[in-house]
Amino acid sequence: NAEVFVQKLIDEGASLIGLGARDTLRLEAGLCLYGHDMDINKSPVEANLKWAISKNRILEGGFIGCEKIKSQIDKGVSKIRDKNIGEITSGTFGPSVQAPVAMGYVENSFSKIDTKVFLEVRGKKYPAIISNLPFYKKSYVKGASK
Repeated sequence: NAEVFVQKLIDEGASLIGLGARDTLRLEAGLCLYGHDMDINKSPVEANLKWAISKNRILEGGFIGCEKIKSQIDKGVSKIRDKNIGEITSGTFGPSVQAPVAMGYVENSFSKIDTKVFLEVRGKKYPAIISNLPFYKKSYVKGASK
């Protein structure tokens, strides 16, 4: 059934891609990769994933780490995932935006949108700008033009 399904997708104009393409799309959409952009040592607040925890869940608490998360929401954090001047966790060339893109963790004092920073890659510095995530937002509408 899988082969028939894939063939139908191809017949409708879909293309097969590899993991590199999937990773590029994930990064352009600003989505985290566990072990790179987030891990057990980075909270959802630091990973800029506060939106993924419902307000009711935060108010009710009762989950592992809820007190730390509530405290970080109320008091703020010293670093937050963003385009980064500290630790780049994911980066690639974004074909949808025709530019390099990167995510990571940045100190709050550098997290304002449009802040100019330098990123060091293999010993060479490159100018960069703190920006909103996602880098590219695609609307997926059933029946949209191909």
